Amino acid sequence: MTDPMEVEALRARDSRLYGNPEGPTFEQLLEEERASGLTEDQAYERIIQGSQSANQKVNRRVGPPNPE
Repeated sequence: MTDPMEVEALRARDSRLYGNPEGPTFEQLLEEERASGLTEDQAYERIIQGSQSANQKVNRRVGPPNPE
């Protein structure tokens, strides 16, 4: 992402949602998944799967990835 204003907008969003401009920590993700009733192994699998998928709402906002 090359537009500094878009970067700052996403960092502000992550700060609001997760208390961290870099997004949720692994511990936050794990806690969220465990709170939904998953076992630790299931939570790890869900986090891994989530890391491999795109956030369509963000993609629509900032456009397609810039291959380099």
